[in-house]
Amino acid sequence: MDFTPTQEGFRKGDRVEVSSRDYGFIGAYYEATVVEDLGGKYKVEYLSLVDEKDESRQLQGDVDADELRPLPPPPSEQEKNEKFDVLDRVDVHDQDAWWVGTITEVKTEGEKEIYSVYFETLADLCDYSKEQLRFHKDWIDGAWVDCNDKKQKQVGCKKRVWIDDNVEDRYKKVRIDGKLVDCKDKLRVSPVIPTGKP
Repeated sequence: MDFTPTQEGFRKGDRVEVSSRDYGFIGAYYEATVVEDLGGKYKVEYLSLVDEKDESRQLQGDVDADELRPLPPPPSEQEKNEKFDVLDRVDVHDQDAWWVGTITEVKTEGEKEIYSVYFETLADLCDYSKEQLRFHKDWIDGAWVDCNDKKQKQVGCKKRVWIDDNVEDRYKKVRIDGKLVDCKDKLRVSPVIPTGKP
C-alpha cells in the first residue's frame, strides 16, 4: 500500500523506507512494510532482510517514527532522461539498501557510464552503474525535497565559493549554478543566506 503524504503517520500495510542508525549502516535506507502502529514507534517487516534465527522469515523490528519515510516517488520523465553528473547527490542501491552519496567522477567503460560515488558516513568511494542510482530526495515536513535542485538554489544566492586541494587534484572543473568552473582559483562552495542587503 502506498503512503499518501497528507496522512498523519503510517498505517498497517504502508510501504516505507527505514533509516539505519547502526554503526557501519548509517546513511542506509531499507525498504519495509508497516506491520503495526505502536504509538510513536512502528513494527516493520523488512523486504530484503531475513531473521537471523529463522532465515525463512523476513526480519521484523520496532523503529522510532522519525526513522521512517514513505517510498520516494518514481522518477519523473525528466529525471529518467537526465544524466547523473559530478556533485549530484544520489541514492545507490547496494547490499539490499539505498545509500546516500555524492558522485565524484563519471567514467566510460565501452558504451557504459560508471559513476564513482563517495559516501560521507562511511568515508568510502565505490563505482556503480546508472541502474543502481536514483537522484537523492529528502523527506522534510511531509514533502519530498529534491536535493540537487535545493543545492543549486542555495549556491545561486549571494555566495562565497571554494574548492579544496583534493577536488582540484582530481577534477579540472566543477559545476556551480549549472556552469562548469575552473578549479584553478581554489574556490570553495559555501552558500551564504542573503540578509536582504545588496
